[in-house]
Amino acid sequence: FWNADGALVGFDIELAHQIADVLGVKVEFVPVAWPDVPGVLRSGLIDVMPGVWYRPYWFSSLRLSQPYMTGTMAVVTRDERRHEFATIDGVRRLRGLRGGVPLDTTQIASTLSRYFGSSDAVFVPLASASAFFEERGDDLDAYIMPAEAAAAETLLHPEFAVVVPQPNPVRVPFAFGVALDGEDLADAINQWIVFADSEGAIPRAYDYWVLG
Repeated sequence: FWNADGALVGFDIELAHQIADVLGVKVEFVPVAWPDVPGVLRSGLIDVMPGVWYRPYWFSSLRLSQPYMTGTMAVVTRDERRHEFATIDGVRRLRGLRGGVPLDTTQIASTLSRYFGSSDAVFVPLASASAFFEERGDDLDAYIMPAEAAAAETLLHPEFAVVVPQPNPVRVPFAFGVALDGEDLADAINQWIVFADSEGAIPRAYDYWVLG
């Protein structure tokens, strides 16, 4: 997000700066919509996309680095309704639920099955989390996304709360995405991930930006 000084900051932003430093280049951030990511990587408009989930949705259209973080899938809902989503049993008892999901339902099918079971919940694909927080939060009951990213969104939209249904929530690995033919760049990023994780750079950034 943009801080009070007008600087773009956050967990993935800090990691991108570190990767650029190692590669000896200057980082530039370009706004893109998630559905456009494979195309803008292929065209060279961007070289790297952080925060890509390891899901079959992406496998045929971009190359993924090894994971640099494992997130936890959460439910975002109005703050006054957070208790309704505290347990998986409670979520499965809800009736007539309308929820938002990123991009499409196939990439998080395991999450929907785990949290909602065979309930009659209906899910609406949204192009981005901001579509829920800024446009659809009044007509949808919840939005499904990783808790780590949701925590940042709820700082800007405190009327919403992040809930991780218990027990045994779904976990999802995060990777950097590059173009399908970007094997050399992916190899360089993989080497950086091993170094940064062992040296503590990734855990330190996670502690600061995600855990606060």
